[in-house]
Parts: sequence; C-alpha cells; structure tokens
Amino acid sequence: MRRLDKAAAFFSCLSSLCCFVAFRLILGPTLLSTALALTLLPLQYLLLARLHPTRVALGSEEAWELESFLHNLSVKLGYGLSLEAALQRAAQEHEGGLKVELVEASRRLEAGEAPEEALRPVCARLRSSGAGRLLSLVPRLAGYSSPKAGRMVNEVVRLLERNRRIKERLLSSIRREELKVRPLSMLHPCTLAALYLLARQMVELTGYVDPFELIALNVSLASLSAITPFYATLAVAGSRPLQRSLLSLSTYVALQIVLASLLP
Repeated sequence: MRRLDKAAAFFSCLSSLCCFVAFRLILGPTLLSTALALTLLPLQYLLLARLHPTRVALGSEEAWELESFLHNLSVKLGYGLSLEAALQRAAQEHEGGLKVELVEASRRLEAGEAPEEALRPVCARLRSSGAGRLLSLVPRLAGYSSPKAGRMVNEVVRLLERNRRIKERLLSSIRREELKVRPLSMLHPCTLAALYLLARQMVELTGYVDPFELIALNVSLASLSAITPFYATLAVAGSRPLQRSLLSLSTYVALQIVLASLLP
C-alpha cells in the first residue's frame, strides 16, 4: 500500500477549499458546489503526490558511494589482483556508510561463498534500486580475467561520471529556475493580503457586510498564498516546496495584521 504524502494531502485540501469558495460564489450555497470540490480533491492529491519528490537525494548518495567503490575496485583489478583480493582491499580503503557491509562481503567471498550470496547483506542495506543495479555488476566479474574485469568496471565508472556531470548541469539549470520562485514566495502573499484588505474596505463602504463571505474570502486567499509557491516549486522541480509555502502563508498573515493595524 502506498504511503500517504502529507504535503500533497495538505495542499490538495487547501486547493479544494479555494474551489469550493469559487463554486459557492458562482452556483450559490448548493450541494453541487460541495460535490464538485470533493470530486477535485482526490484528483489534485494524485497529481501532487506524483510530482512531489521524496527519495531523490537518498538514491543519489548511495549511487555516488558505490560509484566511488567501483572505481577503487577497478584500480585494484587493473593491478592484476584477483576479484577476492581486489574486493577486500577496496572495501578496507572505502570510506562511507557501507564500509562494514562491504568488508564483511569481501571476507565471505574470500571464504568461498558465491559472489551473489556474499553481497546479499550489502544489497539488503541499500534503499535505492539504482544503487542495487550498480552493485549487481560485481558478481558478474567472476567470469573474467582481472585485467578485463578492471577495464569493464572502469568503463562503467566513466559512463557513470559522465552521467553525473549531465545531472549536475541539469540541477544547475533547475536552481536558476528556482531562484525565480523565491521572490514569488514574498510578493504573491503581499499582493493577496492587500487585495483582501481592499475588498474589506469596499464592503464596509457599501454597507453590505456578510461575515461568511469575508471569512471565506480571507481563507481562500490565505490558501492561495500557500498553494501557489508549492505548485511553482514543483513545476521547476525545485527543492523544499513545503518550506516555500509556509513562508508565503506566514508572510500573508503577518502583512495582513500589520496593514490592519495601520489602516483606520
């Protein structure tokens, strides 16, 4: 069963609340407004849960650690060492969270266990499918001579390094786009807070005051101040969308309090 994405659930509820207020103003206080808003709720949740990244950083760290280990292993194999000896030395020189498991795997391999069985504890420790596929290269080296196995691993590492450089350029482009979202987290709630106070002043001037409509408008604008940065951050594949949304919502509330205290 898929785990509940709390951030996606929270912002889909806020978005559905905005839709309910809009439908109520258009269609009136009918059951149709509630039904339409509730219909959009699961659809928005599925969209946000699909867009919201949760485990990208974890997979990247594990893949980078195994890439470093394989590079060291290819160097040892290039010296003419056997797979068992190369794996043992590479595991002893490795620095990372998998060092204990790799050292134990090298000992079990040296004791005569099959490579797949020796590396099983390491695979059980991994939480990234990409890192698991990367580690599956090691058992396949047993059927090759040490120099050829070293060249094969070195070629794989070279391709992985090239792929990482491409990803780094992509991440750099994403960060540039994310810089455009940061001002939005401040300017957008300021505009919405000013819009609400303007609407309240106009309502007081006309003499027609409906408390429910004012509350609904305030809640709807507050929800928009939190939703927009969240969607915008996901659209550019940026990081920390929840933090941007909370910053925007806090700005909306704080500015509304300040403006309300300054205006008569």
